[in-house]
Amino acid sequence: MPAAEMGRVLHQDVVVMRGEVVPVIDLARALDMPWSPAADRDRAVLVVSVNGQRVGLLVEQFHREVDVILKPMEGLLAYADEFSGTALLGDGLVLLVLNLKEVLGLAARVA
Repeated sequence: MPAAEMGRVLHQDVVVMRGEVVPVIDLARALDMPWSPAADRDRAVLVVSVNGQRVGLLVEQFHREVDVILKPMEGLLAYADEFSGTALLGDGLVLLVLNLKEVLGLAARVA
């Protein structure tokens, strides 16, 4: 979406989708990752529903949709609550699967 379509309400980024105001969370900021979008670039926002609440996640880009078999976290990341598990992709890459309830909790604490 164009950056100009994103607004702010009470210090919270929002977008209006089908007449509904949807809060937008910067996923990189919530996960303490180094990324900040250029002010003039279009934004990629993934809208999800968690506990009946719609929330937009500001992401760097969309890649593709895949079906995965989720495995529990092991090793060093076993206690990282923001991830619900891992999946091995066909090309050998490991995909970390987010636990959206925890990510939203992190975002609330960062804000």
